[in-house]
Amino acid sequence: MLKHILDLLKDSPYLLADGAMGTYFSEITGSSTDRCELANIDTPDIIKRIHEEYIAAGSQLLRTNTFAANTWFLKKDIDTVKEVVRKGFEIASLAAKSARNKGRDVYVLADIGPIPEIEGYDVLAEYKAIVDAFFECDASNFIFETFSSYETLLEVCKYIKSRNKNAYILAQFAVSPDGYTREGISGERIISSVRNSKLVDSCGFNCRSGPIHLLEYIKRTGILSIKNDNKSEFTISIMPNAGYPTIENERTIFLNNPQYFAQIMCDIRNTGVKILGGCCGTTPRHISETCIALDNSSKNIGSYSSPVLKKGQNRTSKKNSFRERLDTGKKVIAVELDPPLNANVSSIIEGAKVLKEYGADIITIADSPLARARVDSSILAAKIKREAGIETLPHITCRDRNLNAIKALLLGLHIEDIRNVLAVTGDPIPEAERSDVKGVFNLNSFMLAEFIYELNQSEFLDDEMFI
Repeated sequence: MLKHILDLLKDSPYLLADGAMGTYFSEITGSSTDRCELANIDTPDIIKRIHEEYIAAGSQLLRTNTFAANTWFLKKDIDTVKEVVRKGFEIASLAAKSARNKGRDVYVLADIGPIPEIEGYDVLAEYKAIVDAFFECDASNFIFETFSSYETLLEVCKYIKSRNKNAYILAQFAVSPDGYTREGISGERIISSVRNSKLVDSCGFNCRSGPIHLLEYIKRTGILSIKNDNKSEFTISIMPNAGYPTIENERTIFLNNPQYFAQIMCDIRNTGVKILGGCCGTTPRHISETCIALDNSSKNIGSYSSPVLKKGQNRTSKKNSFRERLDTGKKVIAVELDPPLNANVSSIIEGAKVLKEYGADIITIADSPLARARVDSSILAAKIKREAGIETLPHITCRDRNLNAIKALLLGLHIEDIRNVLAVTGDPIPEAERSDVKGVFNLNSFMLAEFIYELNQSEFLDDEMFI
């Protein structure tokens, strides 16, 4: 009988999972990665062969080919999705059973990916239906992959534990090289919150970043030093992409070096990470090279001590008179000025000087109101503060910028000593202009405020932005 995975983790220096399914399936079949989960029904022999190749490469943890098995991605009804799930678990279990018959202990992880949360749709009910389909197959080990937030995920984990308190759950989140998910949540916050939920047994990161990016992120943040509220044992997993993708002949290709991947995975293991594997672009060759490199490594696991930047270290906090007045209950006079439609800002600078003389405390600057292009609110805010000597509060909308652009803007504002911002979702683009002008809306105002909060806990430390 197989040990519980938690017991295995205590007794083993590391566990090696498999690599990508979708991109490898595409590589060997020449077909699209879209809806490769349907191959569980259409071409199960190919899926079984892929599982067997990963086992032969050294994988101890085998993920079912069910990552995108849901109604939204497959464009199928829930009964078809459940059949895909059952077939996926059956195929992986057969491959694992064959390995056990040869003396290899291989564990099957029921793989569940994120389902878009669409207004009016009960996404939690669908997650539960998928979980129920796995339980019908006697699944007891689950992996959630490539999530960007954790609230709904934890509800699903709670449901799993209610049905089987001994079920093992590994939750993985996709962060970019700078450590944030697509919803602007930092990896540090995710690890801390998920650990303290006591619903998840192991947690980590997969997809979006290559191995070197996640290694540097671990070193930079000291993720492994974050403790549970009860200081209990908690294992970290890292399953990066093979590298950055490129497009060749309308196909996504990962230009990579399996030996290099393996060496970085050894470095990741030596930070104390105990669950290792691969995501997009990785193949059985990557896992085989990683297995060999890990076996040959003579380094001590967990010997690395991450230098974590402490609050206040190398940081001089800027005075924020606007926030101080609010915090002490004093009256604040704020005046909003709309940026001009052209590049002539002399009158608005002079107006700000006059307002300061008459007692204004802060100038607020709209961000292209009514979705009409005007001088950038943040650049104008920095110029007014420098030349008029008054605090400014630029509005930042989510309409025209993706997450990368918003972060770059906030970093620039911080450099310019702007410490006050107003988070705004943004006016919609007029219907007549929507064929030429597209809204972005990666975030809304609440999500933007959360993102700025995350930056205050990391990039800005004790010199925070006031939202």
